[in-house]
Amino acid sequence: MLTAVNIKTKEETYEFNGTEASKLVNQTYGIFGKAFDRVFRNYTKTLTGPWHKEDYKTTGDVNKKNPGWYFIPMSYSSVIPQLLAVKAYRELNKVVHVKTRFLDAGCGPGNIMLLAQQLNVSGDYSHRAQFHGIELEKEGAQLGRLLTGSQALKTVEDKFNSLMYIHNTDILTFKHYKKFGIIYYYCPIKCKPLQILFEERLEDQVNVGTIILPNLKQGTNIHHDSRFKLVTCNMGNRFNQVNFFVKMSSAKRKETGINRFDLDQVPNKYHKMLKAHVKGLEYKQRPYY
Repeated sequence: MLTAVNIKTKEETYEFNGTEASKLVNQTYGIFGKAFDRVFRNYTKTLTGPWHKEDYKTTGDVNKKNPGWYFIPMSYSSVIPQLLAVKAYRELNKVVHVKTRFLDAGCGPGNIMLLAQQLNVSGDYSHRAQFHGIELEKEGAQLGRLLTGSQALKTVEDKFNSLMYIHNTDILTFKHYKKFGIIYYYCPIKCKPLQILFEERLEDQVNVGTIILPNLKQGTNIHHDSRFKLVTCNMGNRFNQVNFFVKMSSAKRKETGINRFDLDQVPNKYHKMLKAHVKGLEYKQRPYY
């Protein structure tokens, strides 16, 4: 377990022993990062092109565009400190005994799920820790299930009893975020208003105590949302500073970062959802801090 040498309480900042943290990050990357890089970057070059030919075409009709990105793996030198920081936070706050499901929203072939499992990010040593993902593309979900050793299941009970599972569905219509205690994402939607809609719906649905680990987050209102606490972990050097959010209250949302005039950027099938979400909320475009 990493040693916290300093904990500041404005929001919450953990300063870990620099030498110890850097050594752990470097060792972990040496064991897992390089191998994952080779496998999944090669996969990206050979398989994703045929799936997303439309992504490379320009069209004025938002309804003909794929709202999601083709698979772009995040650098493992960035992901590894993030996962280790979440694990260290849970250990320091003695929540490792709580059974926690990990979710990658927009998981592609399941590479982050596999990495989180190998690092045991939930801190659950009972061999019952669960690692799930959501992938919109049918081919991506099928390949991910093959790589993670899972299979297509029909009932909700069977899916959530599975240790590794990829849900082939839309992250915007997914209804089970409350079942997860750690949720990771890497900006899975390229349409900014739709990405913010996903972020805000996710933030509203998760339980108190849930950790949200965002990358390329598009909405900024969470920094001013009293329901959430920002946690910063300094993992050895300034390049390995990790930020994530912990939900502290089940109060209702008061404001949104989505402008009602953004509808023309959003595919028609999401119009009803967006209108229902922003109804009664004050629109505010907040700065980061």
